[in-house]
Amino acid sequence: VPGSASPTVVDSVRLFGAASAGPIALTMHGTPAFTIDGFSVTTTFKPSQTAADLESIDSTGSTSGMKLDMTGMDDAEGLAQAKALGLETMTGKVIENGGWTLKDGHIAISEVSIDIDKVGKLKFATDITGYTPAFLQALNTELQTLTAGGSDSAAQGQQTAALLAA
Repeated sequence: VPGSASPTVVDSVRLFGAASAGPIALTMHGTPAFTIDGFSVTTTFKPSQTAADLESIDSTGSTSGMKLDMTGMDDAEGLAQAKALGLETMTGKVIENGGWTLKDGHIAISEVSIDIDKVGKLKFATDITGYTPAFLQALNTELQTLTAGGSDSAAQGQQTAALLAA
């Protein structure tokens, strides 16, 4: 955790270079309904995670062994439809790839996808600019002030909206 009392937005994204967890199971009536064998996220920093002159951050992530078992669902009609389609149990994976260039605030998310076997793949991508550390810090400060309350929240809401529109 960064040593400063109030970490910046950049401090917060530097917290880890890699993380993984699993297995994960969500149960319904004592039976696993949704399981993931594991997931992992890897973040790379240029020139390095601790560099004062951090230029960019790239991230990749994926799941393994994702399974949705609908046989225990309470909705008999929904279960009948899933059974008719042969989709009582579905397997698949989730993938994400993206990067952020700090100087110009360019965020390029090349893929966030959900790939379900026997169903298909839904893939999202986006490319936005202007999300510099200074902008995100100003937005964070405005949102903290807004959620703290105590003053004219309508005026603060307008300031936050103006910041986003700029």
